[in-house]
Amino acid sequence: MIAYVDSPFQLLQCYELSKLGYNFSKVYVRLNGKESNDNQLINLINLLDIQNTKTIKIVSLHQKLFYYGLFIFVSLFNGTAVVGDANSALFKILKRVFSREKFILLDDGVATINNTLINKCFKRFTIFPEYVNNKICNDFRNIKLLVNEEKVLSKKHVIVGAKFVDEGICDRETYLAALSTIIKHVNADEYVYIPHRGESKIELDAIKNVLPIRILKLNLPIELISLEANIYPLSISHTLSTAVFSMRKIYDTPIYTYRIANSKLMQRKELIENLYNVIDSKKISQFIE
Repeated sequence: MIAYVDSPFQLLQCYELSKLGYNFSKVYVRLNGKESNDNQLINLINLLDIQNTKTIKIVSLHQKLFYYGLFIFVSLFNGTAVVGDANSALFKILKRVFSREKFILLDDGVATINNTLINKCFKRFTIFPEYVNNKICNDFRNIKLLVNEEKVLSKKHVIVGAKFVDEGICDRETYLAALSTIIKHVNADEYVYIPHRGESKIELDAIKNVLPIRILKLNLPIELISLEANIYPLSISHTLSTAVFSMRKIYDTPIYTYRIANSKLMQRKELIENLYNVIDSKKISQFIE
């Protein structure tokens, strides 16, 4: 069995699969040249001692062609291929070369929810089993064991950041007002804000200058905050982060969602509203009024 992954979340899933008895002869880990992404991948490999990994840097078209060809060739001699992103160019090529029985797909954020056709045809290791016909359920039990075994030094209220302002999804005033409402609702003495990898220093400074928040940048995925920062979340709050879908399986703690009004969103309105509706329908979070 071989795997091809290109995000920290996908690599976490490979770790879970390996603990369930799936043996990888090789795990190809794509580095995309973005420092925060690549550092998290390398740190994860070292922390979790994931065996038989090979990091490959793929930035240019030439590199893509070389490594995609290599993965196709290696797949000929392995029974199962695990692919992290079902929407990637690599998988679009692979599924034309091999039969569907060859693959196990992983979740890539919440993209699984919208992969209706692929979910009917391919096996997937997933935290969204209700959307997949041929599924292997992922409850992150082994990551949860790691977290629970860690000697946590402190418990704090965690706010998960979003790059809404940097992406032009809403303006700064709207985002700061949302964070302020979260703080008033939780009503605690201290909050730790974990920024999204895409949040700029300008926006983080704006948050820090206005709100009573300690900003903590992580070198591992937020799912492992207890392992890296020795912090167990007393609560997890967010405006919109797909990480809450996995964190709810790992941490026994309340989750709060502040729903930014549709009228305040400047783009991606339908996508964001759909995600809010999924969070609401699954009852994984309490919405802040």
